[in-house]
Amino acid sequence: MASPTVSNALIRAQAEEDVGKYTIVFDLDETLVYAREGPVRVRPGAQELMRSLAGKAEVILWTAGEKNYAQNAVRSFDTLSAVRQILVRDHRWTKGFSGGTKDLRRLGRDTSRTLIIENTAECVKANTDAAILVPDYNAKGSDSALRDLMPILTGLLQSGRTVQDYLASNQGLAQTFCRIPSGETFTAFNVRGHTPTDAAR
Repeated sequence: MASPTVSNALIRAQAEEDVGKYTIVFDLDETLVYAREGPVRVRPGAQELMRSLAGKAEVILWTAGEKNYAQNAVRSFDTLSAVRQILVRDHRWTKGFSGGTKDLRRLGRDTSRTLIIENTAECVKANTDAAILVPDYNAKGSDSALRDLMPILTGLLQSGRTVQDYLASNQGLAQTFCRIPSGETFTAFNVRGHTPTDAAR
């Protein structure tokens, strides 16, 4: 299926300076931050990760959160304005409080150069070959998932390969069998040593 035309896409067209760059899409809650119990807590490595991507990739934030919350959260870890656009809760893709599937084809980008980083398996079921799942961040204990993800993303930006080919051959990634609430099962990529919370038990 071809990517939607820009007029049908969920976000604006790429800025001129981003044309030709990879598009890296990040979830927000429990991927980059934790905010279930009071103030926003930034996941270790989030600031460094954003700095490493600033100006080198088109970074998109895709969240089921509300606009004001998402904008304030981004300010807590994105000091160089790496995030180019924020896609928030929207009836065109969300379903109820839990959000919905984040189909990368709906962004109007070249899907061979678009990657999503998520903690929830259900959100990536439409594009498992272009997604990396990370464990839920709960602001407890040590956490190195984003720091271990960084060299994988750096390698992608330097590779010039399609996202799908790069993920399939990267030795720093594993594939985990996931089960989502609907009962559907599929395999998804994750950084080795960081099993997704949604891994089938």
